Amino acid sequence: MSLNETALDRNALMAAYSRTLFEAETPSGKLVLQVGEQNNQLQDLYRRLQVHESAYITAWNPGSRPTSTTENDRAHTELLKTIQEAGTQAYQGFGRDPAGDWEPERSLLILGISEPAAVDIGKKFGQAAIVVAGPDAVPRLLWLGDDRDEAEEGRDLQREISPIDTRRLLLDHYQSEQFDTVWCWKDLDTHEASQEFESEEAALKALRDEAIEWSQLLD
Repeated sequence: MSLNETALDRNALMAAYSRTLFEAETPSGKLVLQVGEQNNQLQDLYRRLQVHESAYITAWNPGSRPTSTTENDRAHTELLKTIQEAGTQAYQGFGRDPAGDWEPERSLLILGISEPAAVDIGKKFGQAAIVVAGPDAVPRLLWLGDDRDEAEEGRDLQREISPIDTRRLLLDHYQSEQFDTVWCWKDLDTHEASQEFESEEAALKALRDEAIEWSQLLD
């Protein structure tokens, strides 16, 4: 996955990813994935193809830099060839911004691909991130390259994100007694913290839905 120049600001990147609609044309019709939202159509595909994992990958705009249509189409053809040679089922589609702020990116929904293999392909095509889903059919983001590897693998890197209602937010996590790890949003200006979320995906969904409650003032 990559974004065009309207989303290159690092603080806006995660918000843009979280609102993206990841579409694919399947034998049963159009499938639309969103990060953090379980998808019944995807689970049906799992059962039909007897697989339990998937990935959504584009070869467009490597490095989050706008690239010519000719180059993007050439990269997509190479991505398709890579998947076909691996003997993996894939369906074509587009990653779309509902607001229309950036051009839809031609992409593939790949069924039965392991997460490590999907990461390798995403890196091969210079992507900032890919979307993966396991047996629960809940799409989630995997950041690729530079310091984003640490953020995904170790969960040690706090993530700053664009404001909602003029807030500058940071997605943070810590251990709790009730859950192994909980997530919350922190306001970088007022030091307020939001309510806790059981997962990173739930926190991202709340941000996208603007359903975040602010509960306390941090020291």
